[in-house]
Amino acid sequence: MKTPKHPILVLAAAVVAAVPSAQAALVTGWAKSQGTGPLTNASSASPTMGDGSTNSADAMAIYASFATIDLANIGDKVTLTAAVTLSGIANNQANHFRWSLYDVAGSPDLNGWLGYVVGNSTASVASNLWERANPNTALVMATNSPAATVISTSAAAGIGNNFTDSSFNLVFSLERTASGILISSSFVRISDSVQFGLHAIEDASPQSYSFNRVGFLASGNLDADQVQFSNIDVSVVPEPSAALLGGIGLLALLRRRRD
Repeated sequence: MKTPKHPILVLAAAVVAAVPSAQAALVTGWAKSQGTGPLTNASSASPTMGDGSTNSADAMAIYASFATIDLANIGDKVTLTAAVTLSGIANNQANHFRWSLYDVAGSPDLNGWLGYVVGNSTASVASNLWERANPNTALVMATNSPAATVISTSAAAGIGNNFTDSSFNLVFSLERTASGILISSSFVRISDSVQFGLHAIEDASPQSYSFNRVGFLASGNLDADQVQFSNIDVSVVPEPSAALLGGIGLLALLRRRRD
């Protein structure tokens, strides 16, 4: 005969099982928004811009879609992660490799998207974080005025360190707060852990709380021969539901009564 489980233990198990965790999904289905160089492995989460020949990834941008993530509640968070290898680039070109999270915002084409774009720092120039203007008519990845506004320049973590061919780990997250969106960015050279895209800033007037596109750019000034991505991933951490919070409160109440 099975021993009946105590109701507190049953509820505790249910609460633990219901705690929200990051829901991750690899981003596939890449397409070019600008540039004439080759794009390979576009159907995977590890696309490659350029083929390694001179400047074959020059002035090239790509994008892909993912299921819309709404940062509806405080604590909701979307995070972009990827590994990136840059080859044949012109050294120390600031803000000419860029990454972004976008909201299509009803646009039928590649213009007018809302969201945030980050660029790399160099030995002497800080990384920029831009927010796209609402409305705008600019192409994906465009950051010139009036398409976008710089809302942050990085801490000087990368200053004094040359931005050259290397492999990097990228993390870019947007988290809903009580007063807006907390934006965090990191672009770390794997060989020595130097930062080339560090930001942590709260935007109190976001143009959108929804996101459904990822974009990358290797601008014409970068003169890249190849940009290889690996395991581009978008994850979301939802805020605990009201039912979950109620269960946690009930668990605490039952425990007090038992004690």
